Amino acid sequence: LTWAALGVHTEHSNNPRPADFKQYDSRWGKQMYSNHNAKAQTMATSGCGPTSAADIVATWWDTSVTPMTLALKAVAWGYRTYSNGTAANFFKKIHDLYAPNAEYKHATTSMTALIDCLDQGGYAVVNFGPGANKKWTSGGHYCVIYKYDGAYFYINDPASDKAARAKGTYDEVKAARKAFYLFWRE
Repeated sequence: LTWAALGVHTEHSNNPRPADFKQYDSRWGKQMYSNHNAKAQTMATSGCGPTSAADIVATWWDTSVTPMTLALKAVAWGYRTYSNGTAANFFKKIHDLYAPNAEYKHATTSMTALIDCLDQGGYAVVNFGPGANKKWTSGGHYCVIYKYDGAYFYINDPASDKAARAKGTYDEVKAARKAFYLFWRE
């Protein structure tokens, strides 16, 4: 009852883990991801946005999609920023393209909304900031949250396969999150 009074849900998701692409994968890691032909801007250095989106798209809608497929769309649509990766509006565009009739909530910071989404079988792209311990990034970084078991959020981190970055406590995620982009399947 205490958790309910605090607004913390006690029913937890049992979502399957989505595809888990890595932005540094040898198939695309060295490919340029730039809107102004900057060769140092590669998928490995700044492709966390398209890689996170590809996890969801390849799982639910199109198994042929890769992070590079979506990176090319991000550049063509103008969502590749000049120096910092992928603009947040890219996720709404991806959702609208692949699931035009499914619910999408753009840019929420609500932990309750995140847990509700996961409990309903959805996935979330999270934009992490440094948080207190810089667990996922020292600046900004997109990852996919696919499950919450009441103790941990389970995370696909496109820049790492380290177990410590594959899950986070409620407090860690809350402290580090800049925004959640919530996806439901049609």
